[in-house]
Amino acid sequence: MAENIPVNVAEKPETNNLAIISMVLSIIGFVGFCICLGPLLGIPAVICGHIALSKIKSSGGKLSGRGMAIAGLIIGYLTILLTVIWILFSLIAIPKFVSAAKEAKQVMCISRIRQIGTACQVYKMEYMVYPDRLSRLYPEYISDLETFTCPNTYNYISSAEDIDEHSGYVYNCDCAPEDNGKTPLVCDREGNHPDGVNCYFSDGEAEWCPNCGSN
Repeated sequence: MAENIPVNVAEKPETNNLAIISMVLSIIGFVGFCICLGPLLGIPAVICGHIALSKIKSSGGKLSGRGMAIAGLIIGYLTILLTVIWILFSLIAIPKFVSAAKEAKQVMCISRIRQIGTACQVYKMEYMVYPDRLSRLYPEYISDLETFTCPNTYNYISSAEDIDEHSGYVYNCDCAPEDNGKTPLVCDREGNHPDGVNCYFSDGEAEWCPNCGSN
């Protein structure tokens, strides 16, 4: 009768937990890159991946998960790299975007001031005097109430009665016909823009006046 000879079955290596953690953190960090989770999870993923690889290497085959640890390292490093690129891009692009938005509002503002000033000039041609207040221009000469607001402020004008009190612009109806043409007729209120005002002068020119107030 043959004897039963015991057979040694090789033990299946245990997957290293840090390798799993590294891969999971890196994937979540990569997916959450756009909501600022990249650096928060990418760095721990890289640390766990390196520790996992070290433990797997020194375990003598008792631990597995090398592939997951490497995947965690690759995705983790990629997430960190993307985060650095995004930060550098933000430092360069955001100030330019803010500057462009600021310039766009200034251009829109001076366009509205020019409309108001031109309407005042047309009114003067018809009545021989400037209107005594800006609300005289609505709706015959200026039909859009939004024209009387500076785009850099949040004043809301809903009726003709609001124009004189809530307009974003200062109006000077006392320009003499014999002046030198550089008397401000319509200007930004002081504080509309942090570094200057837009002005429409009695000679029909509209200009941006840096570092000056409306007074």
